[in-house]
Amino acid sequence: MGEREDEAAEGDHAVALFREGEMVAIEPTEREARKAAWLAERRTCITATDVAKILGFSKFGGPIDVYLDKIGELPELDQSAAPLAWGRRMEPIILQAYHEECAPLLIEPPYTLRRSVVEPLIGATLDACRVRPLERFDSIFTNSNDLDGRPGDAKNVRHQTAEWGDDGTDRIPLYYATQLVVQMFVVAAARADLAQH
Repeated sequence: MGEREDEAAEGDHAVALFREGEMVAIEPTEREARKAAWLAERRTCITATDVAKILGFSKFGGPIDVYLDKIGELPELDQSAAPLAWGRRMEPIILQAYHEECAPLLIEPPYTLRRSVVEPLIGATLDACRVRPLERFDSIFTNSNDLDGRPGDAKNVRHQTAEWGDDGTDRIPLYYATQLVVQMFVVAAARADLAQH
């Protein structure tokens, strides 16, 4: 895995948008333009993936990688690398399945960087946000007001390690937990969802 693999997957996860439950393709030229602007904007703030690297929790790089990325000196990833390619393919499917089986999600447009209103230097690229539950989900939630805007993240986990707990628990790898906490800070949410396959 490359050192920038997770950042690339973070924005590359959607080569399509979901509109009214249907996947709609994004033209390659539009996707490339959005990606270039997104990468440039990411260099102007500390992102959710950067925080885990700075703290030394990330398996994708460390503080020096964040510095090199911010000054534009970190080498580009091979976009055809198998783990990265499969992550890009699977994340929209994971999000769609989570949307259908667990909770309604609004899929974020690809290459959208959000910034904290409290501290604009902190940013995050969300895969999705949870929306007010539909009637079919109301019975499993006690406080539906808590659900609006919650970040929803998707991870394609090839080999589940001991770092992962049972489904429905908050036991996830520290690197992903750090990402989610920063995403929660950016959107001012008390909780986040991580869908993994």
